[in-house]
Amino acid sequence: NVDPARYKQFAMYLSGEADNSPFHTRNSYADQALDAAKWIQSRMNSLGMSSTLSSFRDDMGPNVVSVLPGKDPNLPVLVVGAHYDSRGRSSSSTTERAPGANDVFGFFFFFGFSFLRSVLLELAYSHC
Repeated sequence: NVDPARYKQFAMYLSGEADNSPFHTRNSYADQALDAAKWIQSRMNSLGMSSTLSSFRDDMGPNVVSVLPGKDPNLPVLVVGAHYDSRGRSSSSTTERAPGANDVFGFFFFFGFSFLRSVLLELAYSHC
């Protein structure tokens, strides 16, 4: 079952707004982007998914690629994506606060606001 409180909790944690969050920034150039990627990977793996980190540039945080096999192999593959990095006022600052709770979320194209990136995590929880 989808739990709105749980996906709000994910968003607050990743944005650094939760009291127990270690994140100050998720700027893709910052070390905390890798920490966030590892946290997301850990959550996906804990649900039984196969998750890997895939770097596309040495100076940026990696992509998290998780696979949840479908129940019916005759159905088409569904690809869902979201970004977890964020930017502050200075797009390349690795120390400036960049919570990202108000930036965009992508499903093939970008739309939406606020906590929507956490919907991807909630989808994983509700279907595993």
